[in-house]
Amino acid sequence: MLDGDNVIYYLTAQNEPYRMPPIASAAAADQTEEGVKRGCYLLRKAASVEGAKIKKNSPSLQLLGSGSIMAAVLEAQEVLIRDHGVRADVWSVTSYSELRREALAAESASRDGSEKQSWLEQTLCQSEGPIVAASDWMALVPDQLSRWLGTRLTSLGTDGFGMSDTREALRKHFGVDRDSIVRAALHRVGS
Repeated sequence: MLDGDNVIYYLTAQNEPYRMPPIASAAAADQTEEGVKRGCYLLRKAASVEGAKIKKNSPSLQLLGSGSIMAAVLEAQEVLIRDHGVRADVWSVTSYSELRREALAAESASRDGSEKQSWLEQTLCQSEGPIVAASDWMALVPDQLSRWLGTRLTSLGTDGFGMSDTREALRKHFGVDRDSIVRAALHRVGS
């Protein structure tokens, strides 16, 4: 801001306490800071899950999570790996909007002859297998990426309004709890 740049900082506050993973625990520590700024980073690879017995022919899958729903995503990853032999990596999405904004800018630049790849193209587009995104927001928030991820993407969100119950009951109702994420993932890998 001292240089006269117009910037906006935003912070999303939620009312559920959860532990933030240390930056050093991210799977690709050298790209974590860059990923935080640009919209996503690989938080935990399947092989790093305790007790993981990944086989060479195990189906691959990418799980996306953000905010307080990340705990359910990490639990789903463990179930998928341990109980179903699915090679499920977990990505922390810091901003679906930033991923989309940069992908649109890269598209625009490509029309002018630039070969610049967006962060989305460098990361998730290069990953293997279907992608299941779980969000405490409406499903259309992760759906912003469907233009680039196509049919690989399944978005789970809390579409609806006017309901009141416990956090756990609502997440189960909307299909964004651990078991719902596991079912969606198994459906996508054909298990």
